[in-house]
Amino acid sequence: MDTSGEFEELKSAFSGLASNIIRLFFVDTLTCGSGGAAGCAEIGGNDIVVNSTYAANASWGHVLIAHEIDHNLNLGHNSTTGNVMRNRVDNAANVDFLPDQITTIGISLLIQNDGSRNSGQRFISITPILVTAAAAVPIPGAIVLFFSAIASIGVFGRKNNQHNHHA
Repeated sequence: MDTSGEFEELKSAFSGLASNIIRLFFVDTLTCGSGGAAGCAEIGGNDIVVNSTYAANASWGHVLIAHEIDHNLNLGHNSTTGNVMRNRVDNAANVDFLPDQITTIGISLLIQNDGSRNSGQRFISITPILVTAAAAVPIPGAIVLFFSAIASIGVFGRKNNQHNHHA
């Protein structure tokens, strides 16, 4: 994915989900913002797109996902050392929140409550969506496959007809 237009297409293809559900798109390639980004999200929105290779990084992939989710929860970038909202997310130590960030997250419309009488557990609903490129079959190859299929049907059809007539 390399344009905001492609991001808009993804969002519209999955627009049927409730507005309090985060749609987390995993893609093979990504260029957004100033380029070279591992992920992009809408501040206050409910859509995220991340490079699947970076998201699978065992050391800091979780920081990437948390960082992008926090954009949806109305957080902008922060330069505080160790903060999950630092501009660069390739550091497993970036997991801290400031008190004002916690307050902002707490009032987000994406935070849901399970409605139980006791503790009323709060949660975020996320729908992960893997976006893959469809393998294209070149036209000459497709034509050969098409005629091979037709020929196979003809051969098998003839054998079945001959078998049925002899029986």
